[in-house]
Amino acid sequence: MKQHTIEFIARLKLRFFIGAAIATAISTIPNLLTFAKVWAPTFEYYGISPVIIYIFLPVGFLFSCYTIGHFWDILGFWNRENEYINRVNNPQVPELMKDIKEIKKMLEEKQL
Repeated sequence: MKQHTIEFIARLKLRFFIGAAIATAISTIPNLLTFAKVWAPTFEYYGISPVIIYIFLPVGFLFSCYTIGHFWDILGFWNRENEYINRVNNPQVPELMKDIKEIKKMLEEKQL
């Protein structure tokens, strides 16, 4: 397969997945509100106001998405994913790192 075709497909996939993630987050809110409306009599039976559920579910969902992403970042998974991609899928990165180390070594030798 030609390189420009592969790049085109890769760009389409990335844009699709990013768009799908955002669309899923947005479409989940009406789904949660529908769930809350269907189960409203059950919540009322247990003394839980449906209005509280209508507010809590969307806000809780958005907060949960952010919190999971935050912990994914601070626990280092995001970093490790990018490191793996750079090491395995971007052969230019290890090559650049090797070149930089050699340049630094040459500069250090010239300063001595």
